[in-house]
Amino acid sequence: MEFGYARGILVAWPEGVEGSWNAGNSWCGAAWATQADDLGYLDSVIATMKELQVVDDSKVYLAGHSCGCSMAQTYALRRSSQVAAMGCHAGYLIPSIVGLNSTNFTPTPAWTVFGTSDTSSPYEAGAAQFGYIGAVESLRKWRDANECTGNAVETWRSADDYAQSCESHVIRTHA
Repeated sequence: MEFGYARGILVAWPEGVEGSWNAGNSWCGAAWATQADDLGYLDSVIATMKELQVVDDSKVYLAGHSCGCSMAQTYALRRSSQVAAMGCHAGYLIPSIVGLNSTNFTPTPAWTVFGTSDTSSPYEAGAAQFGYIGAVESLRKWRDANECTGNAVETWRSADDYAQSCESHVIRTHA
């Protein structure tokens, strides 16, 4: 937190029910089982931060890991006008929340990281009963939600790692 304070950045570390989030699927644990209102909870966390400090509404970002990644994506999709962007790792955009009324969705930058050796949130699709749609399908759902057009464009590469953006959203720089 000292890193953030020194740079004028506020950081909140909300915790879900028993370390889980109701991101729309049973593999997220107790929060899903009890149907916790985690969207409302995160609304209140953000509102409380804004009450305590001056917060630039255009600079609210979400991050998460595993089920927290799925929750960050769920919030960014359902409350897209409330966040500037979302970045997370090792969690999918849960299929049951996709296909919402797009008239309420504001295109939202989404950055996700997956590992090909991760057995908890496998890169490849699998275990459909748990919503394991795989990294590529999860990213495709964001591409569709953000109405990206054109081809996927590689924007960064290092050894076996790479990043892609959709052609219509790539910021090109020239030397």
